Amino acid sequence: MSGKESRIRIVIRTEHDEVERHDEDDESKKEFRRYEFHMVEFKEEGEREEMELHKNWLPPLLSRTADGVMFSLGESMFIVGGVCDSVHESLQLLKPPPHRRHLYYKGGAKINLVNEHQKWEPVPYTNDSWNAICVPLLGKLYNFGIMALRPKVLDNPYCIGGHWKDLPLPEHSPLNSQSEYSIPVVADPYNSRILIHSSSTLYALYPEDNKCECLVPQFFSWPEGIVFAAPDLLLLHDSSYPTSLLAYDLATRKFLEVVWSPSPDVADFVYDVLFSLPNQLLCFAYFLPYSTVYFIKFRAQRPSDHTAVVILTALSVHSTVLADINAVDYLPIC
Repeated sequence: MSGKESRIRIVIRTEHDEVERHDEDDESKKEFRRYEFHMVEFKEEGEREEMELHKNWLPPLLSRTADGVMFSLGESMFIVGGVCDSVHESLQLLKPPPHRRHLYYKGGAKINLVNEHQKWEPVPYTNDSWNAICVPLLGKLYNFGIMALRPKVLDNPYCIGGHWKDLPLPEHSPLNSQSEYSIPVVADPYNSRILIHSSSTLYALYPEDNKCECLVPQFFSWPEGIVFAAPDLLLLHDSSYPTSLLAYDLATRKFLEVVWSPSPDVADFVYDVLFSLPNQLLCFAYFLPYSTVYFIKFRAQRPSDHTAVVILTALSVHSTVLADINAVDYLPIC
């Protein structure tokens, strides 16, 4: 509608080339990489859309070797896991290294995105936090442990004094604590459930109802990039094959043909990551290391005659320069 402005914001987590070293508690010298957080804002008014980059939008963090899982919940942004190289390291969550102004976090951290005085705070620690597979659903956080399925729930993620509780799997569940599962674990907000891929089978866990069911047996394709384009419609993107994109209808248990319309040029892009945006929009990001990041915003729709096809329509393509740094992750926020 003319005159009405809408906006979409995406946080970009980048890894800085500089490696900071220091001695911690008289142990051998350790290395820390600095993560910085920038934000791109898409503003749309009528037929016109602009993109603006806000560098260093959030305070930086120091981290060890791994990335952690970045997600938003309500007015806060979280990073959980991927910050320790050993489960035997100190359980302290936030610790400023000597003579450094940046915070070093272990296990998890969160930050309020609307607070005028933004600062990182700790997320309650769990023994599996160092390599956590964590998803938000219905205002709670669910942690699924390391490879074997050991779910935990954090009922109030906003409370610093909270703690993770074991989430027993339903009795007679096809999944158990010995079940190995594949990354990612995917929240399905349309059906209040969590999708878990284990032993080439797709399961649905309903944590509020204490129920688990087999959704799709012999479901072999489960790449790292999986999003919901609409209720029961999954898009699957494998970064090892950047131009590939699969669509799957959970209701009919069928893969669908994917076609781009009307811009064939967009289909030839090499995509790094796929993620969801508000209002059932989607976005591909493509990063040229130490140079430029591209965003391709698009919509996925089923034809009205319900033929077995998904039509992808490119809505906009934007780019911005991020010199001397390397993009690690992207997170849409409210």
